[in-house]
Amino acid sequence: MAQFKKGVSGNPKGRPKGTGSRQHAHKQKAHEDAVFARLQLALVELDRWHAQRSKLIEEYVLGAGRFPLD
Repeated sequence: MAQFKKGVSGNPKGRPKGTGSRQHAHKQKAHEDAVFARLQLALVELDRWHAQRSKLIEEYVLGAGRFPLD
């Protein structure tokens, strides 16, 4: 175990800087950003799917397109 020496600056325990809570916070932020990106992609896909289904239902109700009213 390294001891404190008067007049010596730096990290007395020899650990690299950036370890600990800040490093964990950066990893957590990166993980949250990745999860948010996947969620945004899923929401865009759901919106696209919903628009297609709404158009299909509208065509069926109005008797247009593939569903002619005879």
